[in-house]
Amino acid sequence: MKTDRCFVDFPRRQRRRKLSEGYWLRVQARFDTETAKDALSAQIAKITPWPGIPAHA
Repeated sequence: MKTDRCFVDFPRRQRRRKLSEGYWLRVQARFDTETAKDALSAQIAKITPWPGIPAHA
């Protein structure tokens, strides 16, 4: 398996830009959330609220 140079060089670039581990965890969490929303959007749209309970905007 050939590893792309940008992934091998990533830790060094991260230190140079002084980006925290928390920053990268938030970036990954946001990406995962957006990807899941895109994949499940049709199913999520079918969900209806219980009768008598106001839906959130």
